Amino acid sequence: MNKYEKFMKKVREYNKYKNECSSRGAFLREKIMNGNYTNEEWLALQEELIEFIASHPSKEELAELPGCGESLAMICSAIRERRM
Repeated sequence: MNKYEKFMKKVREYNKYKNECSSRGAFLREKIMNGNYTNEEWLALQEELIEFIASHPSKEELAELPGCGESLAMICSAIRERRM
């Protein structure tokens, strides 16, 4: 898959989730829980979640993420351990 195809895949995913989700927290939850990603995409998703949390979202938006961060952290930890 070339760079353009990867980019367009991400755009389509974003548009799909954005239309289905009412908040950024819900959007991230859907991405995390329904993802079938490469190792690099999982790690990028973790960075996206970290940036979201660092932006000081509202309590309502954070409430959209129960358990998602832990699941994502375990996946990314396993990816990093396999690389060592």
